[in-house]
Amino acid sequence: MQSVLGWLNENIFGLFLPAVLFVSGVYFILRIGRYTLRPLFAVRTLSDKTEVSGKGKSPLSSLCLALAGTLGVGNITGVAGAIIIGGPGCVFWIWVCAIVSSVLKYAETVLAVHFRETDSDGKPAGGAHSYIKNGLGRPALAAFFCILCVFTSFTTGNMTQVRAAADGLEFACGLPSVATASVFLVAVLFLTCSGKDRISGFTARIIPLLCAGYVAASLAVIIIMRDKLGEITSIIISDAFTPRAGMSGFLGYLCSPALRMGVQRGVMSNEAGCGTAPIAHAGAVTDHPARQGFLGIAEVLCDTLLLCTMTAYVILLSGTVPDGTSTELALDSFTSVLGGGVRYFLGAALFLFALASVAGWAYYGKESLRALGLGKLSGKVYGVLFAAAAFAGCLIPEGPIWELSDISISLMAIINVMALLMLSPVVTGLTKEFYSERKKRIRSKSGKIPPDTVKRSLFKS
Repeated sequence: MQSVLGWLNENIFGLFLPAVLFVSGVYFILRIGRYTLRPLFAVRTLSDKTEVSGKGKSPLSSLCLALAGTLGVGNITGVAGAIIIGGPGCVFWIWVCAIVSSVLKYAETVLAVHFRETDSDGKPAGGAHSYIKNGLGRPALAAFFCILCVFTSFTTGNMTQVRAAADGLEFACGLPSVATASVFLVAVLFLTCSGKDRISGFTARIIPLLCAGYVAASLAVIIIMRDKLGEITSIIISDAFTPRAGMSGFLGYLCSPALRMGVQRGVMSNEAGCGTAPIAHAGAVTDHPARQGFLGIAEVLCDTLLLCTMTAYVILLSGTVPDGTSTELALDSFTSVLGGGVRYFLGAALFLFALASVAGWAYYGKESLRALGLGKLSGKVYGVLFAAAAFAGCLIPEGPIWELSDISISLMAIINVMALLMLSPVVTGLTKEFYSERKKRIRSKSGKIPPDTVKRSLFKS
C-alpha cells in the first residue's frame, strides 16, 4: 500500500500540484499584482491608524498564529535538504517562487476575512472552508476540506514536525527521543486542552522571540563570514539556471513554504495555497479584508525570504561539505563558525519551531471541528488525541500514514486553489475597493485618519 501511495505522491501530486500552484500564482499577479507587489504601498497601508473595535485577535496576533503553522524545523533542516538536492542555485528559485506564492496567500486571506462567520463566543472565525461554503455555495465540499484539515493536523502539522525535532535534538544535544516525546506530550496537552485563545496567545509571544533569536544567530555567521558574501551571492545567481537548481528550488518551495525537503518526508505541505493559514487570518479584527491580506504576504516573506534565506547563507558561507543528513549539514554549518556551544541554542530552536508549528496546526484542527458543527467536547477529545500523536510521532517510524498525509494536504490545496480561481473576481473587486477608498480617505479633510497620520500615509498613485 505504501508503495502505491508513494507513487501517487511522486508522480501525480508531486508534479501536477506545484505546476498548478505556480500558474495560479502568476494568474493572480496578472490580476492584482500592481496592487499587491508594491512594497512601499503595503508598508504604508499597514501603518495606517484605523479605529476598529470588536471581538477577535489583533491583526498581528493573527499573523503570528499563521506564521506558527507555517514555520517549522524545515526552516533549518529543510533548506539544507534543498541545497543538498539542488545546489546553491535553488536559493534563487526559492526567492522567485516566494514572490509568486505570496500573492496566492494574499488572495486566500482576503477571501477568508470577507466570507468569515461568527463562532459561539461572538468572535470572527473562518478560513478556506468559509469561502468554499459561503462564497461558492458548496457546504459539502467545505465539510470535506475540514475533515482533510483535521487529519492533516495530526500528521503533517504534528507527527512529522515532532519526529524531525526529536531527530535534530538527538543529534545536536544527545537527547533521547523518549525524553523529547515526553516533553512534547506535556507541552501540547497544556496548549490544546485549554482552548484556541491559549494557542493564539502562545504563538503571539513565542514567534517574534523565536524569529529574532534565529535571525540574530544567522546574522552572527553572516557578519563573521561577510568577506565571502558577494562571492556566494554570485554563485547563487549563476548556478540558478542549471536544471538541477531550477527543479529543486521550484518544486521544493512550491510544495512547502518552509522548504521542508529533507525533513523526514521531503515535500510535505504547501502553506501558500493549501488553505490553512486563512484560518488564522480570519479571526483578525480589521477594517477591510485587503488590509489583512497584506499581512498574508508578510507571512510568506518572513518565513521564506527572511528565515530560509538566512539558513541558506549560513550553510553556503560556512563552506560545510554536505556529506550527511540535512539536519547534520544545518547544525554543522552553525557550529563550524560559532563553535560547539551553539548546538544547544539550535536544539532549543528546533524544539520551539516544532512546538510553534504544532500549536498553529492544533488551532486549525480545532477550528475545522467547529466548522463541522461539533461541540466543545470534541475540542477536548481532540486535544488529548493530538498530544498523544505528538508523543507517538517522536518514536514511530515512517509508514503509510506519512504518505496519506501528503495526499491529504495535496487534496486540500487542489480544492482551495479551485475555490480561489473561481472567486478571483471577488479578490480583484475587494482589492480595487480598498485601494480606491484609501485614496479618498487620505485626500479627504474629513477622513477618519488623523491629520498627522495623513502626511505619513501619502503615496503616489
